[in-house]
Amino acid sequence: MSLEGKIALITGATGGIGAATVRGFVAKGATVIATDLDQALLDALAASLPADKIVTLAGDITEEALNSQLVDLALEKFGRLDVAFLNAGIGGELAPTHDYSTAMFEKVMRINCTSVFFGLKYVLRAMLGGNGGSIICTSSVQGLQACGYTPAYTAAKHAVMGMVRNAALEYARHNIRVNAVNPGATDTNMMQVVADTLGHGNPDKVRNAFEASVPMGRYARPEDIASMVAYLAADESAYITGMPHVVAGGMTTHWCTPMQLPVN
Repeated sequence: MSLEGKIALITGATGGIGAATVRGFVAKGATVIATDLDQALLDALAASLPADKIVTLAGDITEEALNSQLVDLALEKFGRLDVAFLNAGIGGELAPTHDYSTAMFEKVMRINCTSVFFGLKYVLRAMLGGNGGSIICTSSVQGLQACGYTPAYTAAKHAVMGMVRNAALEYARHNIRVNAVNPGATDTNMMQVVADTLGHGNPDKVRNAFEASVPMGRYARPEDIASMVAYLAADESAYITGMPHVVAGGMTTHWCTPMQLPVN
């Protein structure tokens, strides 16, 4: 499976899944425009890759202007945009709905949902002016079902699925495919925060409980998710659009919510 010659935009590029995807895309021949909040982290990522294979631009993906700027950068520098991985996101706090912070709810929705709309808006314009392309949005297993204590995250990831299906329907005839990748528990900082929050000083107990709830018995590695994203970006997936793609080790065959985890 090759991404040779493809021009790709990746948001949330310095996080676990984002960085693994940047590296995977470059290894498969793509040139990547990578964005995240911290220029120093972007510089460190770029330093580990061939200089002609990555362009970085730091900024806040929740600002509509940055999304426009990223697409303009792709068109000015390369003349087209073939792939976009709209991946930026946060977990938010863990609290039942009646105690959940309104400010945090709005922040999670802005980062995990509104930024995806902005990305779609400008990426689609670029792809309509070219030969089509592939857009992959990061949803979650929580975009397909709920997990307690995460009203904002669950709502945002369901919303991402709605946008994916809507855009896939609207643009299929223009050779633009729009899909979601739906990770389960993945070995990233986001899951470490969950373990630290619920573990009451014993995060390993939470991690072990989550891993026990996964039929394959482990967290996903970021590279497991990156491999699915690469497939959805590649020509081999040319007849797939509008779908969730769960990478969760069988996790969605059943579900263990934080309220069921033996954390006390």
